[in-house]
Amino acid sequence: MKTAAFLMVVVGIVVLRLKSNRNNVCKTFEDYYSNRDENPNCYYNPDHELEVPEIVMRYGYPIEEHNVTTSDGYILTVFRIPHGIHTKTTSKKPVFLQHGLAINSGSFLITGRKSLGFMLADAGYDVWLGNFRGSKYSNNHVYLDNQSEAFWNFSIQENGLYDLPAQINFVSNVTKQKIAYLGYSMGTTAAYIYLSSYPDEKKIDMLIGLAPAIYFHDVDFIEFFSKIWVVVAAPIQFITNGKMYPRMGTMFKYLCLPYPIQMELCQLFDMLIMGFSYAENDPETLPVSLLYNSDSASVNTFWHFEQLRKSQKFQSYDYGETENLLIYNSATPPPYNMSNINIENHLFYADNDKLATATNVKLLYNDLQKTSNVHKLYRIEDEYFNHANFLSGKNAGSLLYRRILKLLDSTYK
Repeated sequence: MKTAAFLMVVVGIVVLRLKSNRNNVCKTFEDYYSNRDENPNCYYNPDHELEVPEIVMRYGYPIEEHNVTTSDGYILTVFRIPHGIHTKTTSKKPVFLQHGLAINSGSFLITGRKSLGFMLADAGYDVWLGNFRGSKYSNNHVYLDNQSEAFWNFSIQENGLYDLPAQINFVSNVTKQKIAYLGYSMGTTAAYIYLSSYPDEKKIDMLIGLAPAIYFHDVDFIEFFSKIWVVVAAPIQFITNGKMYPRMGTMFKYLCLPYPIQMELCQLFDMLIMGFSYAENDPETLPVSLLYNSDSASVNTFWHFEQLRKSQKFQSYDYGETENLLIYNSATPPPYNMSNINIENHLFYADNDKLATATNVKLLYNDLQKTSNVHKLYRIEDEYFNHANFLSGKNAGSLLYRRILKLLDSTYK
């Protein structure tokens, strides 16, 4: 790791001394080593500098922006792409997309026209993009300062108990339809908290889980990081009031771009957690996804994941024995009642995903089989596909998104 960090700094310094090109993406990795401004295979993609509404409009899609206030006062932004480029009316099922940890709804748009959000809209679906509290699009509160410790005092539990009900109820009220929910990673974790806690709401009739992060049995590298986390968490909490800051875009830009060797070095840390492979890197979208796909999160959210890993249970946030007694009337946090989840579930996993491992997704699948509704398990047919590739993989369209469209069409057409 030290060698990789040193190489990143050296390469970054060298790049700063070279003539810079405006064009920032190329059709092949070899093209990046040319004069990109004169190479017809290279062009400028501004997406990494744009907000979600700007990205959506740049590709010619309609966009709506809605503010939703949770019952505990957080003001969330929900985006809507009501239809595709070639249709003018909303006629199909509302599909709600919810992002994972330390990213935002833009993660469903980072590969341009090949993105899941746009593919769903082009297929005629009414696409809604949710944003959890603390992300750049949901960073306000009715009365709390967004830099205060009180604002950042939340975990995945609040995402499931407050953020999702507010957003789902809003979409349901607007569309007057039940919703197909699609969650990625922590977006699925929060969904199972929501569904197990509010079984009577019945606003969702299908859940599609991409790399669902529920169980963490024998996740070796996460165990290694947990040892570091228990040391650094308290200082971070003290310094930042519980906010985990996103990557610094400007520094990342110079260290990780524009050459493929820099991009690969910058992916090393993420790949240790998510699965090691460069096979799914897309030369035309990797520079954008490296810069764009990062957002804030709370210290308590990381603590909740650590508690899930350590306990080997899908359970409520552990506040400590004294507070647990006040909140739960129990010294230990209660497990989420998975038997309350009685909607159709479809789980997608990848063999090379080192975070939501195949073994742990299958454990979730076995738990869900205990209820009476339809539950199906889908393997990504690529041995190199990792956790990040669900959003940014070169072949995500053919390996995953088309299967999702086929599933939705077979259910709702």
